[in-house]
Amino acid sequence: MEYEIKIYNEEKYIEVVTKGVADKDGSLSMAKTIKETMQQHRMTRALIDHRNIESVSGEIMEIYNRPRLFRIMGLFGI
Repeated sequence: MEYEIKIYNEEKYIEVVTKGVADKDGSLSMAKTIKETMQQHRMTRALIDHRNIESVSGEIMEIYNRPRLFRIMGLFGI
């Protein structure tokens, strides 16, 4: 999965635009980058735009558990 992060300093949020195939490694990499970027810029809001995702790969339970992995990484609930 490819993604681009745009930082809006005045509005105090980041925007992440994704494209391609959403897989476990790409999703976890994106989540880690989002967390680090938000910490560096002291932001607590993110807009994630998945409109350009072509498909989602992985086993059903793996896909189902991705949000939980994000919480464990500290992405949600910052």
